[in-house]
Amino acid sequence: MEVKKIEEEINRLKTQLSFLEKSINEIQEKCEHHFKGNQYHEKCMKCNKVNVLYY
Repeated sequence: MEVKKIEEEINRLKTQLSFLEKSINEIQEKCEHHFKGNQYHEKCMKCNKVNVLYY
């Protein structure tokens, strides 16, 4: 593969990844969370959002 084609593919995938990350954030913002976890973190059983409770 030529370098130019590889760079174009990388940019296309970056754009797609950015779109998917925004979609996840929108879903998690609208979710009525049902968290389950322990004293260190909790994870929503519906949307997989993680809250860290202890560092």
